[in-house]
Amino acid sequence: MKVSARAKSLLRMIGGMPEVSRRRLRSLLADARGVTAVMMGVAVIPLIGAIGIGTDTTMAYLLKSRLSSAVDAAALAGGRVFFEADRNADVQRFFDANFPAAYMGATVNSFTIVPDAENETLTVQASATMPTVFMHFFGISEITVSTESTVARTTTVLDVVLAVDLSGSMLDPVPGSTTSRIDAAKAAATELVTVLFGTDEAKDFLRVGLVPWAGKVNVADRGTQYGKEYPGGPDLPPGSLYTSVELGQTYNNPYDRDRVYYFDYDKRYPYRVEDPESPGDFHPSGKSWYYLRRYVLQNWTATYDRVYYAHNSAVPLLTIPPDDWNGCVYGRYARSYDTGDNYPRHPDSSTDLGNAAHDVMGQVADHGAGNLDWMGWMPMGKEGNAVPGHSLGYWLRCDLDRMNNYWDGIAHECTPCPVSGITRLVDSGAEIATGVTQKQTILNAISELQAVSGSYTNIPQGLAWGWRVVSPDIPFTEGTSDPGVERERAVILLTDGANTVRNGDAFNRTQNDEWRRDDMLEDVADAVKGEDIFVYTIQFANSSGDLATLMRNVASEPEAPFYQYAPSEEELSQAFKEIANNLANLHLSK
Repeated sequence: MKVSARAKSLLRMIGGMPEVSRRRLRSLLADARGVTAVMMGVAVIPLIGAIGIGTDTTMAYLLKSRLSSAVDAAALAGGRVFFEADRNADVQRFFDANFPAAYMGATVNSFTIVPDAENETLTVQASATMPTVFMHFFGISEITVSTESTVARTTTVLDVVLAVDLSGSMLDPVPGSTTSRIDAAKAAATELVTVLFGTDEAKDFLRVGLVPWAGKVNVADRGTQYGKEYPGGPDLPPGSLYTSVELGQTYNNPYDRDRVYYFDYDKRYPYRVEDPESPGDFHPSGKSWYYLRRYVLQNWTATYDRVYYAHNSAVPLLTIPPDDWNGCVYGRYARSYDTGDNYPRHPDSSTDLGNAAHDVMGQVADHGAGNLDWMGWMPMGKEGNAVPGHSLGYWLRCDLDRMNNYWDGIAHECTPCPVSGITRLVDSGAEIATGVTQKQTILNAISELQAVSGSYTNIPQGLAWGWRVVSPDIPFTEGTSDPGVERERAVILLTDGANTVRNGDAFNRTQNDEWRRDDMLEDVADAVKGEDIFVYTIQFANSSGDLATLMRNVASEPEAPFYQYAPSEEELSQAFKEIANNLANLHLSK
């Protein structure tokens, strides 16, 4: 009989055993139960190996899942601060927070951050190694897993307007700094624009506008002057100063000067001087000071059937602009007056925005009594412009100094019209039309902002005109109406002070209490937010708790990023960056 080599080897092994061992082995081989035990023992070895491999594989899967989640979170965090200097530190911080040290006994082998500024993508890659539990019996002592995530920083169709406070206090330094508040605001707004545009000079799905505001808002286009080819330049031909548009029917003028604007005093007294030459002309000898005469609301008529467009503004005006028009208009709250101790609003008043939101937007709105249709605004001429240093002094700061509140003897109702006009939403085609890129147009407008010495804080004005600019409806129509894709709209409202009351300003005497003006602001904010427009508010260099409450109520949400408290220059910069990053729509591209 031929014996195999394996059998010979087994016989030699048995032969080399001690006698006792050989007897036990013969007994075991003779017992069928012993054979079965040997077979089961041999079979357990691969079974244990399979279980061990499965366990180690499952642990490796869990490790990779946790690593992937950490990398995704880190990439998203980096995308939100793509253009900031500490971006990589933020990425690392988010990764560390989501992938704790020695997680499952693993060691991070590599962690890389790969930005692509041109395409605005950020790729984060990581790998980690963990020791095996069972597989090391088979010569595999560790397992390495790796993952990567790429975030594309993109924006949807986005229309955003910055509404920046230019009141006199913005000339003050930022607390703890020598930088003026307006300069700090300009620097922070510049950073916001940089974040939104990145390295691009234009973006097809982005429009940005700017509304400077103070006690009044200059509704003329930025960089223009009424009646001039350019500011300080030659006069335009008379026929090109304005155009008129017939309305097809006659409307009652909602600016009722008999009821509210008691300017034309000749309806009550026979004395009026349009061009005074001496203090005596305004204050006749032997007469009490309340006999002072005013000539305002130039070109006013009781009814109107057309509106007028100045050559440098999209805002329809109810009268031909006066020659000295600086770009400011009266607010749309004129048909209301105060009587009695509680100063109730007149039932025709358009201050009730819940019933008259279209007033703010410039659309036709019938208020019932008096058929008050607000088809335009009343331009404010010299009657609303302060005249500092005038030879007649106190009495001629402006003709609004005693409007309906002449008994207080204070001329503080007058406030200058801001030099800075409105920058309508600028789109990516700006360079074709002007030779200046979209991004640079906005940056130029920001750099030209000038705070208005002697002006004050009228926040409802800033928000209302910001709303008008960001909306596609008249008077401004640059906003995106129906893009067919996702659209976001936002107004960013910055102020360094609480609402200030000035009887005789663009809102007239119906707002002669601060709480009324605060109510007006919240009414406007509710109407804005009701159109799915985000409202971001920034309380700058002012620690007032009451102002914080108001600004939280005005914002879309009472916490960051929608409400920002920025007591310092650095915190203002951070606030603008956080808002800009919040406006960015981030998605994982792979």
